[in-house]
Amino acid sequence: MTTSRAWGELWQLDGVAREQRNVLLRGRDTHDYSCVDRLYGPTALTPDEEPPMFTPIPLFTADTGDRLAAVGDGAAQATPWRTSR
Repeated sequence: MTTSRAWGELWQLDGVAREQRNVLLRGRDTHDYSCVDRLYGPTALTPDEEPPMFTPIPLFTADTGDRLAAVGDGAAQATPWRTSR
């Protein structure tokens, strides 16, 4: 999956997954660009000089106060930004 597809899926979430996404993103510093540093960070680097890719945070770890969010669903646990439809 490409990064753009992952971001697209992240923005198109609904239901519990949307609430979990919102909790996780609200918890980030507004100046934290670590998840896109590899795209927009330092330029002219060789592959061995590139910073490590960010570590994805699974949506099911976000506490939205909803009892379903605490249980999570298989799709959200298997792939952090996908929902079952």
